[in-house]
Amino acid sequence: MMDLSSITAEQMLKWLQFGMIGTALMTFAATMTINAPYGRYSTAKGWGPLLPAKFCWFMMESPNLFIPMAVYLHYATPRCSSNYSNNILMCMFVMHYINRAIIYPLRMARDASPMPLTVAVLAFVFTCWNGLMQALSLGVVNCDTTQEGHPGTLCAHVRPFVCVGGVCGHVCTSTVCTYVPVLRMCVCTY
Repeated sequence: MMDLSSITAEQMLKWLQFGMIGTALMTFAATMTINAPYGRYSTAKGWGPLLPAKFCWFMMESPNLFIPMAVYLHYATPRCSSNYSNNILMCMFVMHYINRAIIYPLRMARDASPMPLTVAVLAFVFTCWNGLMQALSLGVVNCDTTQEGHPGTLCAHVRPFVCVGGVCGHVCTSTVCTYVPVLRMCVCTY
């Protein structure tokens, strides 16, 4: 049996990442044969009792708020916590999940489709896993802002724009969008 106290943060992060890839492949294969039981398929039998969507959405997304903040605040190395790039990325991650865990559930329709307990529990496990990986990566393991002595990379400069675009897209698609022929574009209203 392996002594868990001897595992480094780098090793833990690597195994969490490999596990995530393996789980993604299994999930992809499974969803090719079954309909995921949420949204229009939420009434599918065998996935557990149906719970209110707003409650489930908050509960299943909130670990991505609390776990990274706790790990980052209590276990981050001084080198990582003083890294400006890592702090920006962690702030963007937390801001994204403030929207997903708090703002979006408050804006959901009152008659939103209920969610099966199994889906909520699986999503909760995923967000715990994801939050831990993000916090370990940005707060403990990946503290360097340069690669091979070169300041920053194109990816580091593009990431904030991709994040802002993603937030705008998420907020926009979470609202009612209508096509306005005069403008030849969709306009989102709240």
